[in-house]
Amino acid sequence: MDRDRNKTLLLELQRADGTGNGRCADCGESDPEWASYKLGIFICLNCSGIHRNLPQISRVKSLRLDFWENDLLEFMKKHGNLCAKAKYEAQVPPYYYVPRSCDCLVLREQWIRAKYEREEFLATRVCQDPRSAGTREGFLWKRGRESRQFQKRRFLLSAREGVMKYYTKESRGPKAIISIENLNAMFQTEKIQHAHGLQITYNTDGQTRNLFVYHESGKEIVDWFNAIRAARYHYLRTTFPNVPEPELIPRITRNYVKEGYMEKTGPKQEEIWNISKQLEMPAETIRLLRKDLGEAKEYASRIKSQITKDFCCMKEYVERQERNTLMFIEQEQKAAEQKIEETIQQLCVEGNKLTGIKAQTSNLPERHRYKGAPSTMNKITLDEKLNVVKSAVEDLKRKLGILLLEKYARQFPPVQPPDLHQETNVCSSSPGAAAKNPETMISSQFSQWADDVTFDLTRVYERLAITAQKRKVMVSSYPTRYEPSPNRFCISQVMCSQSFSTGCHYWEVITKDSDGWAVGVAHEMIGKRDKLGRTEHSWCIEWLGSKEQLSAWHGDQETLLHKDKPLKVGVFLELQKKTVSFYSITDKEMLLHTFEINTSNPLYPAFWLYSLEINGSLTISHTNGR
Repeated sequence: MDRDRNKTLLLELQRADGTGNGRCADCGESDPEWASYKLGIFICLNCSGIHRNLPQISRVKSLRLDFWENDLLEFMKKHGNLCAKAKYEAQVPPYYYVPRSCDCLVLREQWIRAKYEREEFLATRVCQDPRSAGTREGFLWKRGRESRQFQKRRFLLSAREGVMKYYTKESRGPKAIISIENLNAMFQTEKIQHAHGLQITYNTDGQTRNLFVYHESGKEIVDWFNAIRAARYHYLRTTFPNVPEPELIPRITRNYVKEGYMEKTGPKQEEIWNISKQLEMPAETIRLLRKDLGEAKEYASRIKSQITKDFCCMKEYVERQERNTLMFIEQEQKAAEQKIEETIQQLCVEGNKLTGIKAQTSNLPERHRYKGAPSTMNKITLDEKLNVVKSAVEDLKRKLGILLLEKYARQFPPVQPPDLHQETNVCSSSPGAAAKNPETMISSQFSQWADDVTFDLTRVYERLAITAQKRKVMVSSYPTRYEPSPNRFCISQVMCSQSFSTGCHYWEVITKDSDGWAVGVAHEMIGKRDKLGRTEHSWCIEWLGSKEQLSAWHGDQETLLHKDKPLKVGVFLELQKKTVSFYSITDKEMLLHTFEINTSNPLYPAFWLYSLEINGSLTISHTNGR
């Protein structure tokens, strides 16, 4: 019978290797015995109940109890769990919590609705960055500490500031400011006695505090939970940039299996005495550190007062000079106007005289007529005087700017972000300017193969800033507003716009201004989260200043090079020989490492950049072309 045959075929399809059908497509439960014949996926009993509430999107049947028509069986064969995951989970952010079978109902329901109903993770959706996803404001019901009653409170989460705040009706300021560093969130529906109950845990003054909250909307409370995870992910990614992502994900939030109180015996008297002795040394160290901190604050306060006083004096002097200059200009203007009026009057009198003379001499012979020339006046020189004053003011402004840049550039951090529309040192728009700085020009035995390569604005991490000439990339303390791009790196990397598939090619990179970098080449399809040298289609050399170590990387295999940090790196790509070589460039070229390339795809110059100092940078040297 078709019924028994289709049932057998369906169970075989559920157990088939390489299909992903052996586990629930939504929660991962093993041996699912239900399926959605509209989505073509195999699901467990619990998830099938959620799918029943989405009749416009999903329809479910039991693998063993229901009858399966031939066309439905063919549909299930063409789809399956892996196919559905590739479509509906293509862009799941790393911080988004993917629930398991043991998680509460609201988490599993909102995960299913987000995938199939709202289609939040399709490949066409732009992946929201953690900092913006970790920013949220709204109202939650919070349980009172004393009354145990739930009251509506306003919560504010800011990944950029690294804090979470909540406000009471009575207070104007925040009731509590919670650092994201010490923040944890997990669903506790039984403890809070609400299906959407969320427990927020944090540490303050050496004590653990809990906030018990819920929201009537299941979507809203799960969005809050994932916003907290996004803020935590942003904090961990920023604080530990070199830790691999698989190690960071479990640290975002943690679900405690058991929570409560236990009794324990105290230490013995001898142990107490030893502990007391051990505490004396840290206590003395803390006292000295606090003393140093107080002295540092006092010194900083004196310096700030002195600087404020100095700037007040400078402002007073500049304002006084401004008043005097404007007064001088006004006096000169009045004098010029008066002189012009006097000149006009003199010319009018002289004109009248000439008119009378003309009338008297009109009948005289030619030789007796008036031969005089009209009176001339000295040219008014107001514009010359004002230009002198203007030049003096501009000269004072220029000298003051030079003085501040020379004296205070290192003492005071800039209050404005770096100007990305001007090159700072090396990336001048004119070849002559670049020639004045030979460090930025390519001059070596490889000059005949030198290529003009520039950074690609669509393949650069948001916290890397690129200058206008696209030759310098630097670490930024805040995200740069680039145009949205599906290929933008999610880690601190950037690629160039130019690619090479034949011939020989050479470029140089100034690396002296960064304490952590990698220089190499990569295939165009390198993943947004794949670090340079950790895949089969990327090759690089890497310097880690924290370890004082230079390495060569390919296919996640490291080769230690045991050489000092190169201040400039040359890259020579020989595609006929299928090799790429890296050189340290000083007065001569010193070979660092050579890779054999096993790909025929076009290769792009690629870079990884990390620095604890803002504005740490890599710069591509200029070339005059071949």
